[in-house]
Amino acid sequence: MLSLLILLAAQQSGPAMPVGVAPHLSATSLAIQRSLQDGKFELAAETLKAWPAGKLTYKVAGLPPTYADAGKAAAAMIEEASQGKVTFAEGEGPRVLFTFVPMPLVGPAEPEWRNGRVEMAVPITDRGGDAAHERSVIWSLAKGMAYAAGLDHTTRRRSVMGPVAFTKSLSPITFSLPEQRQFAKLFEVYQELKRAVEGKTRLVPAMPRIEVEPDLVDMGSIIQGDHKEFAVTIKNTGNAPASIEIETTCSCLIATPTLQLAPGASVTVTPRFDSTDYQGQIEKHLYVLSNSLENPRETVVLRAAIAPEIRFLPPPGANSVRSVGIGADLIEVEIPDAGDAKTELTFYGTKSPVELIDVQLGSPLASATVVPFEGSIDDPLFGTAVRKGAKVMLGLPANWPFGISWLRIVGVTDSKRKPVVEMTLQIRKGIGVSPQSAYFGDARVGEVSERVVMVEHRSKPFKIIKVTTDDGLSATVTPVGESGASYRLVIRATPRSVGAISGSVQLSTDSAAQPIVVVPVGGRAK
Repeated sequence: MLSLLILLAAQQSGPAMPVGVAPHLSATSLAIQRSLQDGKFELAAETLKAWPAGKLTYKVAGLPPTYADAGKAAAAMIEEASQGKVTFAEGEGPRVLFTFVPMPLVGPAEPEWRNGRVEMAVPITDRGGDAAHERSVIWSLAKGMAYAAGLDHTTRRRSVMGPVAFTKSLSPITFSLPEQRQFAKLFEVYQELKRAVEGKTRLVPAMPRIEVEPDLVDMGSIIQGDHKEFAVTIKNTGNAPASIEIETTCSCLIATPTLQLAPGASVTVTPRFDSTDYQGQIEKHLYVLSNSLENPRETVVLRAAIAPEIRFLPPPGANSVRSVGIGADLIEVEIPDAGDAKTELTFYGTKSPVELIDVQLGSPLASATVVPFEGSIDDPLFGTAVRKGAKVMLGLPANWPFGISWLRIVGVTDSKRKPVVEMTLQIRKGIGVSPQSAYFGDARVGEVSERVVMVEHRSKPFKIIKVTTDDGLSATVTPVGESGASYRLVIRATPRSVGAISGSVQLSTDSAAQPIVVVPVGGRAK
């Protein structure tokens, strides 16, 4: 037993990896060190061949000619950042395979390690559908190559391994100094392992092991603007010192950026969450990065339901048109086809009483009266309770326009943190058209282009008796469902010359209040 302990003590410790290493390279380092520990030197030598040093290859599948030189430009960035220790050239048996796709709805994918190589889908359009800037494509390619070389992706802005920017005015991109040091450190680890393999030296793997608790923090309901702290405990249960860096997915999370933990040590950090810029259900991530070979990235998920300090509740029975999670910023209200209309809004402070000083409306036709109120308020978020606030009695005259319109309501309060609160009502009166016009922005001369609008009444059936169109336009209408209150109108434009498209579609109905419904048409032909 004593001889075994002496033998273990005599063995060298393996090299420690830096923080922020791609998981596939951490796994390679661990496999080499374990083979050296067990005296399996041939296996260690074979595994070392997988280390991304020297000349590597990449392949581009379906690269548009516009970006023909992007691969070489990205490879030059890698060579410069690694001081020639890692180089890339296009070839077969690639370490990195790039494909090219339109910008996905959820944003560009990060590079992934699959079947012994890195695969990455590179967007070639921006979020508007236009061709991506060449620098954005070069940035993406350089990121994929650097990931293959061992650098992990990060949330840090203004770094190659951070989120790629897809903007029309993009500055030249270079690897940051920390990223350049990362290349150098990884090459030092490679050299140390290479010497151990060639010298058939047994190594005890340097294995800091990180445990993070909890991995999920549910902060429940928070009043917007509050700052909340939560505790996260990090333990090093391994045999070597742990270097730790903490990253977050937004500036709303503030945490201790770097830590050092000796074997067996633990520390509790208290990140702080600032809810000022958020409403509704949110989920943010905190990443604990370390030099652990087994789990170099641990994730803590933060969830919260953030309620505004002030609640401005819509009338009972109103529909949320566009929700922001808790409450809504656009509320649909239907008013009668004839006569004056009244509706009621409810105002109160969720944390403490707040006074509603004034109400300003976005239309001179509407009127509002503020009436102080204390009594039972039914809030879908906070339930029914006796609260102190105000009722806003909103009046809309009989001459309010038919169709779909919007009314912006601004409440002035005595709150220092929230001096103004806003709500927008989408008011539907009679038959409404959505969208309210048909716009042909990409029509071509001599070709037929189509646009679809919905023609609906929220509560009463009606009939479209006749459809009339201006010159150059045609239209067909079909009922939707069996209610008799919803129709699908397809408008077609066939421009005869380059220039502006203008006109309208007129719908004759059996509604006494709206015998004619007009759908404006605009656009430009090319």
